[in-house]
Amino acid sequence: MNRAAFLGIALIAIGIFALVFNFNQPVFSTFTSSTIEINEKEVIDGKNIETIDVNVSSPSVYLIPTDSNEITVELIGEISEKTDFEFDVTSRNNKLDVYVKNSTTVSGWFNFSTMTTNLQLELHIPRKEYNKLNVHSSSGRITLNDLHAKNVELRASSGRIEISNVTAESEINLQTSSGRIEAVNNTAKSLQARASSGRILINGQISEQISPSTSSGSIVLENFEGDVSAAASSGRVSIINDQLVGDINVSTSSGRVEIDLKNAPTSALIDFQGSSGRGSVNLPGLDFEEKSNNRVYGTIGAGKYEIKVRTSSGRFELN
Repeated sequence: MNRAAFLGIALIAIGIFALVFNFNQPVFSTFTSSTIEINEKEVIDGKNIETIDVNVSSPSVYLIPTDSNEITVELIGEISEKTDFEFDVTSRNNKLDVYVKNSTTVSGWFNFSTMTTNLQLELHIPRKEYNKLNVHSSSGRITLNDLHAKNVELRASSGRIEISNVTAESEINLQTSSGRIEAVNNTAKSLQARASSGRILINGQISEQISPSTSSGSIVLENFEGDVSAAASSGRVSIINDQLVGDINVSTSSGRVEIDLKNAPTSALIDFQGSSGRGSVNLPGLDFEEKSNNRVYGTIGAGKYEIKVRTSSGRFELN
C-alpha cells in the first residue's frame, strides 16, 4: 500500500471516529464521569409478609435475618452521576416486591448502557417461615443466610449465588448462567442447582433429592444426606461422603466422575457404563457380574442403594 492510500484511509478513520464521538457524547461522558453515593432506605411492617420477590439488574443482594418485626430495605453504594435508576418497594396482599433497575439509555449508534459500581441491596427481614423467597439478579451476587421458607428460588444471569443454613419445607431452586453456586448446610425436601458454565459446590445438604447440573462447570458434593441425580457435559463431578445414604445417579459427556466413600457400603448396586471412558471400582465385598474397561456391574450385599454412572469419554472412579 502506497503512502497516499494509507494516509487517505487514516483520514477516513479519524473522520468516522469524530462523527461517532459527536453523536455519542453521552456514551463517552458516562464512562468518564465521577460517581455519587447512594443511600436509599425503606421500612415497612413485616408481620403479615409471607412472600418476598426481589428483581434487580446489577446490585448484589443480601437477605439478612433480624429479630425485628419490621423489614428494612437499603440500597447503598456508588454509581455514575449520569446514571438513572429505579428503586421501588411495594407491599400488597402479604407480598413484598423490591425492584431495582438501571434505567439509563443512550441514544446513538451504539446504545450503550451505563455501569453501576459497588451497589448493593440489603433486606433485613424478620426471622420466621415465609411462603416463598424469590430473588432474581442479572449480574449481581445473591447471598442468603439463616432463613426459613417453604420455597426458595434464587436466579442470577452471571452473578454468584451463596446460600447457607436455610431451611425450605419444599424446594430450594438455584440457577445461574456463568456464576458460581455455593450451598452450605441447607435443608429442603429437594435441592435443584443449575449452572451453565459456573462451578457448583454443595456441602452439608439434607434433602430427599439433590439435583445439581452444569454444562461446562464442575460439581462438588460433600457431606450430604439424600438421593443424588447429577449431570455435567464437560465438567468434573466429585462426590465425597462418609457413607452411602441414598441412590446416586451421575451422567457426563466428557467430564470425570469421582465418588469417594470413607466407609465402604454394606448394601449397594454398582452400575457403570461408558462409551470410551474407563471405570475403576475399588470396594470390598463387591460381587462383579460384569467387569471391563468401560462396563462395571455388581452388588454388595442386598444392593439397597444404587450407584449408576454413565459417561461418554469421562473416566469413573469409585473408592
